[in-house]
Amino acid sequence: MERIDVPGHVLEVCRELGRTGYQAFIVGGAVRDALLGRPAVDWDVATDAPPAVVQRIFPDTIPTGARYGTVTVLVPVREQTGWVRRPVQVTMFRTEGEYRDGRRPEWVAPAHTIEEDLSRRDLTVNAIAYDPWEERLVDPFGGRADLATGIVRTVGDPARRFREDGLRLMRAVRLATELGFRMEAGTWRALQQEAPRLARVSRERVGEEWRRLLRAEAAGRGLVMIYESGLLLHVLPVPHPGRNAVERTKAALDRLPAGDGPERVAAVLVGLSRDDLDDCVLRALVYPRAHAKSAVHLARMLRVFSADAVGTEPALRRFLRGLGRSNAAAFARLWQAWQPVEPARLGDGLAGRIVRVAAPGQPIDLSDLAVGGRDVQAVLGIGPGPEVGEWLERLLQHVFEHPEDNRRDRLVHLLRTWKTGARQPSPPCAKHRS
Repeated sequence: MERIDVPGHVLEVCRELGRTGYQAFIVGGAVRDALLGRPAVDWDVATDAPPAVVQRIFPDTIPTGARYGTVTVLVPVREQTGWVRRPVQVTMFRTEGEYRDGRRPEWVAPAHTIEEDLSRRDLTVNAIAYDPWEERLVDPFGGRADLATGIVRTVGDPARRFREDGLRLMRAVRLATELGFRMEAGTWRALQQEAPRLARVSRERVGEEWRRLLRAEAAGRGLVMIYESGLLLHVLPVPHPGRNAVERTKAALDRLPAGDGPERVAAVLVGLSRDDLDDCVLRALVYPRAHAKSAVHLARMLRVFSADAVGTEPALRRFLRGLGRSNAAAFARLWQAWQPVEPARLGDGLAGRIVRVAAPGQPIDLSDLAVGGRDVQAVLGIGPGPEVGEWLERLLQHVFEHPEDNRRDRLVHLLRTWKTGARQPSPPCAKHRS
């Protein structure tokens, strides 16, 4: 007996299926993660009940893939904020035909046992089922042993598994990256052999696997595996990078915190792409627009950045104006990650200065000035127009040099002084007027 803690709404689905005479097993990543002591997210159920029967048993369903035996059951769950509907994907035991297009089987037919159903799955660690009522595991392909020894291996012949669905190539590398596992030798050889099949997979599916890999703590190791397997040519639309570029990018990723930060994407762009290719790369990986924009901006700012050029506070403020306050912390981490020696803590050195000078309240942009356009108009007696912006720009350049002057009374005094000609009679960026 081995018990897995299954959420109540998932148990409810299994209970109802069992009550009506059908089998029900928890399958897939939830079982794998539970056995590893990791938080499980997606709870899927396999059953011998046909989709039509599942829809009759449960009043609230979505036929998400009825053609392939899948129905999503929506289970009402009471939470502190009120009632919500939790989805549980329920799929009929099935066998499959050939994958002639490298994406989906030609036909799907019902299977009679959970063992038959597990035999069609991709990796042994994903081919473990759990019966929540008898509290027993069904593991016909040695998935538990592979979890214990940290091995990623396919169910059955690896070349055949990868030919069936080219996305399994990326999924195998991504899972090895997330779990810190090594690839079984035969699986690795087949992955290298079948790598070109990834070109036939939709960019959306490839991009999703890539983004999940890049979020992992060991993303640098995953990048090297993608390179050594030959998959990189079909993931990133860039000229084939050399080993040194990949290793430098790995080192940068190793120094960055795991997660969705745009600096991780920017590190890959800096190491493996170019200014004129960055947008194309992230479009090919189907990144959300806002995330892609931040990553491209960080990469381009790092390429033009020079530590020597920001040796003074005014120079650093001018650089940060172009960078943007919201990007400062990510840029500091990215810059540190690309240093040739192990960087100091974020609070030390140039990275610390970047974060400090970009802190809220520090003047690095026109919006940070203690006066605005209406103040300029009132003090100088001018109307709206480009001249207002020119005077604000002059004030900002002054504040870059003298941040202590960023007070309304002081800036108004400066404007009045400049107006009367005690200093330069016109802003240096004003156009010549005849």
